[in-house]
Order: sequence, then structure tokens, then C-alpha cells
Amino acid sequence: MAGRGRASVADMARVELAILQSIDAVEKRGDAAGFSRAWLAKQVGVSEWRIHAAISRLSEAGLLDQEVHFTEAGAQLPNTYSITDSGRWYFKGLEMGKRIASEKR
Repeated sequence: MAGRGRASVADMARVELAILQSIDAVEKRGDAAGFSRAWLAKQVGVSEWRIHAAISRLSEAGLLDQEVHFTEAGAQLPNTYSITDSGRWYFKGLEMGKRIASEKR
């Protein structure tokens, strides 16, 4: 990671890949991917802010859909996420790049 609270491109891709992997694993089981940012942050090992920023980037790029949920009383529940068709291609590209990089080591 770069200093002063700014992430490197490689770190941003790592966080995005970890988020997509978490969602993909749940979708493969046939479940809805409902996660809190706190839970994802703990899984990935980064701050909730970094998770929020990565989800925003993925959503704005059309790679991830998110649905907000609330209780009848108005309390927010964890959002559910799904990977779009474009997101699947992006995810596969990131995984392939990671695999190629590890083979060169």
C-alpha cells in the first residue's frame, strides 16, 4: 500500500478480487451474498472504508450489483451483492493475472 491513506493500484485490485471471491463462493452455493462491510473488512484484512471504496468502484463500473435491505422498523440489514456478467469477466481476468504472476515467481 502507498502511504498517506492512498492505496496502490495493486492493493485496490487485491481488495476487489477478495470481495469478488467472497461473493462468488456464496453464489456458487446458491445463496444470496449478504455481507456487512465490517464482516468483509475482517475477511479481507482491510478497513471498512477500503471495502466501501472497492464496492463503490466495482458498482460504478457495472461489475457488481448491490441491493440495500431494511427491517420493517427501518434498521439497515446487510446489503446483498451479485456479480454482473461484466463483473464475471473482470473477475476471471484478475484471477488469471494472479495465476500468471505466481507462475513467474
